[in-house]
Amino acid sequence: MKPLLASAVLVLSALVPSDAHACSCADPTLVEERDRSAAIFIGQVWRLEVVSEIEGVSNIVVSIDVEHVLKGKPGLQVELSTDNGCCYCSPSFKIAERYLFFTTERDGRLETNACTRTRPLREAAPLLEELGFPHLVPGAPRDQGPDPP
Repeated sequence: MKPLLASAVLVLSALVPSDAHACSCADPTLVEERDRSAAIFIGQVWRLEVVSEIEGVSNIVVSIDVEHVLKGKPGLQVELSTDNGCCYCSPSFKIAERYLFFTTERDGRLETNACTRTRPLREAAPLLEELGFPHLVPGAPRDQGPDPP
């Protein structure tokens, strides 16, 4: 009976995803991430478009109205790429929600993924404060600091 049980455990363990497929990211400091980001900005998502899907992985273009720029020159409207699907841990975006975006650039396009600090703006207060933009925290008085460049 024990060999049968051991075989069943071995077979079942082979069906569980390994750590190689789990989301794992380097853990840079906020300063390191700021420095490696092509652009950091606050914006509101107004469109999500799946542009391709291969083996359960969707390449999504996220259209954003930029409200405040903390780094870079993304423009007033941005389209950035992200992947989502099996074994990808990209942020889940919602139309009309505001986010703090940390982006990199690849092939002339901005992109983001779960290994950045991109997050809904309502969860970004500690990051904005540490980056020196406490006046951009939702609900903060506007006189706490200068407007970003």
